[in-house]
Formats: sequence, C-alpha cells, structure tokens
Amino acid sequence: MKAIHKSAFLLGALALAACNEEVDNAYSRHNFVVEINSSAQTVILDEDAADETALTVEWTPAAEYGDDYIVTYYYQIEVDGSKSEAVTEYEDTGNFRREYTNADLQDMLVNHFGALTSSYCDVRFTITVSFDGPTLIVPDEATVNVRVKTYGPKQFEADELYLSGTGFETPVQIVASESNPRLFVWTGTLKQGTVYFPVVYGDENNVIVPASGADTEIGETPMEAQVLGADETHGGWKIPADDEYRVTVNLDAKTVTIIPTSSIVEIDKIYLAGTAAPEAEIEVAQTLENASVYAFRGELNAGTLYLPLLYDEKTEMSFVPAEGNDIHDGEASPYMQVATSSVAPNNRYWTIPDAGTYRIVVDLTAKTITFRSAATDLKNTVVSFNKTYTNDGTPTANPYEMEVTQLWMYGTFNNYERDPVNTDYFLGISDTYSLRQSLANPNIYVYKGAVLPRKSGNDGNNGNKPVTGSVNFKVAPWNYNVYCYGSTADAAQKQYSGYTETSLGQSLELVEGQGDNRFAYFIIPEGCNYVEVDIEKKTVVFDNRE
Repeated sequence: MKAIHKSAFLLGALALAACNEEVDNAYSRHNFVVEINSSAQTVILDEDAADETALTVEWTPAAEYGDDYIVTYYYQIEVDGSKSEAVTEYEDTGNFRREYTNADLQDMLVNHFGALTSSYCDVRFTITVSFDGPTLIVPDEATVNVRVKTYGPKQFEADELYLSGTGFETPVQIVASESNPRLFVWTGTLKQGTVYFPVVYGDENNVIVPASGADTEIGETPMEAQVLGADETHGGWKIPADDEYRVTVNLDAKTVTIIPTSSIVEIDKIYLAGTAAPEAEIEVAQTLENASVYAFRGELNAGTLYLPLLYDEKTEMSFVPAEGNDIHDGEASPYMQVATSSVAPNNRYWTIPDAGTYRIVVDLTAKTITFRSAATDLKNTVVSFNKTYTNDGTPTANPYEMEVTQLWMYGTFNNYERDPVNTDYFLGISDTYSLRQSLANPNIYVYKGAVLPRKSGNDGNNGNKPVTGSVNFKVAPWNYNVYCYGSTADAAQKQYSGYTETSLGQSLELVEGQGDNRFAYFIIPEGCNYVEVDIEKKTVVFDNRE
C-alpha cells in the first residue's frame, strides 16, 4: 500500500534556526519526498504459521545533498489507543526494509502495546528523515497505517448477542440493559432443551457456551461461560422444563444466569443481619441511579452477616453466599436466596473477618454482591486548584486540595437564588439543587427530586445577557475560583460564556478544571428531575425518572 506523504515541520528546530541562520528555501523545496509502503493494508495473524512473514514495511532512501550532510532515519511504530511507548529505531546501515513474522507482530502488539488477543488494532509505521549540515533542510516524514488482528483466546465481548438452541423456537436478539451496557437481559418463555448464545463481535461469529464446553444444568447462581468460534463443537445450558425465565449475560463477570421468574423474590427493602450487624434493621438502600442496585457503607463488627429481604412486611427470604462464607473482598461474587429460617441452621452467611468500615453493593440484575473493606474500597476523587475564597477570610495555601463528596449546580436556572439555610453559600448556590454521592460508587453524583427550574438570569460573563436554564457543577458552594465540571461549549473568562443544548436521557461530555470550562454551561431540558454526573467517566445525563 502506498502511503500519503506528510512534510513534518519541527517547530522547535525551525524556531531555533530562525534565530541563528536563514532557511535555504531552495533546498527546502526539493522535489524528492520519502515514501513508506506496507505489503498489506489489513493483516490477520496466523498462529499456525508463527514463523512465516506476515508483513513487510519498506521506505525509499532520502535525497542526496552531498558529503556535508549527515542523513538520519528515525523509524517508529505506534498503536492507536495504547498507552505504551512507541517502538523506535535509528537506521544507519542502509537497510530500508523491515519484515515481521506472525509471532513477531503478535508479541509486539500483545506484550508491548497491550493489545487484546483475537482483536483488531491500528498500527502506525512512521519514517522521519532529517538532514544535519551547514544549511537547514526541512525533514521528510511519511506514515503508513496497517490494521492487524491478533490471535489467541477470544474476547468475552459482543456487538450483537442472540439466544438460540433447542429450548427456543427461533433465535432472538438480546439487547443490553439501559443501566449497564455490559449486561444483556431477556425475559420470556423457554422450552425444555438447551440454549446457547450466538455472538457477533467485529468480523467474528462466536458463541457463548458453558465453561466446560458440555451441556450444563442451570442453577440459580451465575454460571461460568466461555467464548468459542461459531464453528467449534460446544454444548449449551439445559432448560429442565417449559417455563418463563429471566436470562442474563454478564460480559464483565463472564457469566450466564438463567432462572425461572417464579424464583425471583419481590423486595421492598434489604437489611443487614447477623453478629456483624451493629444494630437491628440497618438498611441496604436502593441507589438513586439504578433501581436494581442497593448499597450500604458503614461500620460492621467481625462476625456473621446475611441480608434479610423485606416484602409485604415480612422477611421470609434472605440473600446468602452462593457457596462458602468468604466475602471475596473487592470482587463481585454470586449470592442466592434462601428461607431466612434456614440461614443459621445451615451456616449460610458471609464471614466479616475484621471490624471496620465496609461498602456493600448488591446488584439484583447481575445477581452479585460486592464487599469492599477499607483496603479495597473505592476512594473519593481528589481535586487540586487555586482557592482564594475562605469562610473566615484567612489566607489559603495553594494549590488547595480537597476530596469531592458533593456537587452543587450553578447557573441561571434558578436566577441565582440564595440557599435559605446556608447563608454562607455564594449567591445562586443551594443545597436544594446539589448532587449527592452514590453509596455504590463515590465517583457518581445524583440529583433526583422536583423538576428543575428553568428560570432566566443575566450572565455576567456574557455582557449580562439573559440566559434561560443554564447550569454547571461546582465541587464547593462558591461561584468563582473553584474546581468545576462544565460543558464542551467554547467559553472564555471575562469575554463570553458557552452553552450546550441537552435532551432528556442524553449522555454528554464534561470538561473539568479551573479554567474557561467554568463558563461553559448546559441548558437544562424541559421536565428534568434527574441529573447524574460521573466524574470518573466525565459524563452527565439529564433525565426524567420516577
């Protein structure tokens, strides 16, 4: 493949040259350009032919400028999206050709650049030729891009996922959960027989099947699964009887759960019980961001723990470990439902090893529970900025660091109303419109309540022009010189503000910091009563939710 040539001006070198000597434009405008070519545009690596040549890259020699010039070839390999350093070489032997076997490329891409096995990556080969001599000559640069697919174990991934097998009359597509794109959930009638999951991932046709590869009885806990090629021999999960089932495929946990809907227990509340619970009726609360996720964070004693389920004013059922008593600190593990009366006689509980602060997250969709001790708990985000405001007027050492534990909305949406209780808050900032930290994930902040106002106010950074419904998010109740999460709109301090229109349910990008982003706002959509900000992923969603 012939690459598109690019002339690379090294700005630092040119700036230095401009100070010391004139650039010879006649030399700079030479007619010769370096070219780099690859033997293929797309390469699928073959594990069975590991030592055979998979790709050849070669380039043309540089222009000749005489013995007064030293010519340097700088060869570089990069992979798009990789955080690893580029592979670099200086060529001074006159060898303008590189050959790579299947094994060479596999080793470099997987072990150096961190590419996934059985996946595509975009590899960029660049040759830069510089000329060191009495007169500055503009370097030549050429690049060629090659798309390479590695071999090895298939990834537990799906662009499209289907349910098929003798337990189902016609294959049906299963869609990802709205709250978690890594969970595929389907509810419907299955017949006695076996089921498996055809998968489309990139250019691959695969299947998700039992980890054993053979037919496997279903149970009420997540079952280990694997991905095979669609043409490989495999088994499926055995459906014991015609019934309505809920089917869940968890791409992160690499599990499949198939349970009769009749086994799904209705829940009003979840509690902590056992000798590890410091007092009676401590609730594991439903999170604001996901009705299927419950969370608790607080002190536990060393001892036994299980989770009674309140329904219709009774706690007849409880969550207990699917097996063993280990909490698997920091990792999601399966739970199961048993009669509360059977917990103690059968030792069905988790063992809390040490007294301390724990975070517990129960995911009803994935049927998993995660315990996090202080050693494995998710940490609050720490931000650093220059603080000029202090509550008592004393000087502040900068840079000022603080943990983020709450976010405040700021903008024209409430016409800069003052908090009725916290009078030390800045004008326009109120606890009424603050976002609270999720118990499940300290990087997620949620407002859920009354429909947000969309009042108009004058934007002092925009010539005091009236603006309706603007908002961004501060880490403290101050409206200047504070760390902020704003929109991607173009804005400049003391010049003009920027505004990003939004719609209900849309995920939008956040820009963080203490710069011009403080003057970049979102326009709240009509009917919005729910705002979710993820400061790790840097996203915000405005929505209307019950």
